Amino acid sequence: MKNRRGNPLWLPEIMGRHRGLPLQRISNCGLRNANCGIEKIGYLHISQFAFRNFSWWLPEIMGRHGGLPLRGKGDKRMERVLIAVTCSSNYMGRLSAYIEAIKEAGGDPMPFPPSLKAAKEITGEYRGIVLSGGGDIDPELYGEEQGFRLYNVDRDRDVFEIELTRLAMENGIPILGICRGAQVLNVALGGTLFQDIGSQIKRALKHTDDETHMITIAEGSLLRSIIGKEEVMANSSHHQAVKELGEGLSISARSEDEVIEAIEHEFHPFALGLQPHPERFWRKYPEWLLPFKSLVEIARKL
Repeated sequence: MKNRRGNPLWLPEIMGRHRGLPLQRISNCGLRNANCGIEKIGYLHISQFAFRNFSWWLPEIMGRHGGLPLRGKGDKRMERVLIAVTCSSNYMGRLSAYIEAIKEAGGDPMPFPPSLKAAKEITGEYRGIVLSGGGDIDPELYGEEQGFRLYNVDRDRDVFEIELTRLAMENGIPILGICRGAQVLNVALGGTLFQDIGSQIKRALKHTDDETHMITIAEGSLLRSIIGKEEVMANSSHHQAVKELGEGLSISARSEDEVIEAIEHEFHPFALGLQPHPERFWRKYPEWLLPFKSLVEIARKL
């Protein structure tokens, strides 16, 4: 498996890859149609803007690139790790916490509202992806009928993010899914969801309104290697959760009521889904900035 620059991907040794063992070059990590040879895009539409011959140069928009000035001709440019952040068309103004966390982690975030064309552009030009939080996923997309009250369903966003996730998985692009984003990761790989935790899981904790509770992180998991703890305080703002796991996914963490709090892909370089909202919690609990840092560092090396 090669990255977009034609170089072999390096993955930690399987069955111990998150414990600091020596890196081992592998040619196939079990992904369908793994191919990073995406043709360069001439036009890249970003929100309502379009940049001709988009490369690693971007103007200083809203300070999203850390306030770094564009270098003059002949100057050595600082390499930027461009991170696409998905969102609803009418929720772009709510991304400030994601933007700040990614910038603090050393990445250069750019918001992307739903667009199937943008999905191909992102996987052609961006080094990492954050699937942000938001409304519920249409149950039809994971083979169920609506059985409970749903909130802010956006079918266009669902289709866009599922397609983007599948492309990213096929091309080895790092993904961090947050809340809804973790659920998108699961559904994109064939998994299902509890449509309403309170109605479908007995003795469930309250997982809405930014309630806090402890979660237990699985030993040997990617998340455990990132956070460095078995237990950590987490914030909850969701009424849905992962039910049946998608293909290749494993459980990284649970809360005490057995609700799945984190998932990860067993073979992809970095595909991590977090049910909590670390972008709102890292200032109080600094360990929650580490998933963003890990995303940026892995993206930087690809």
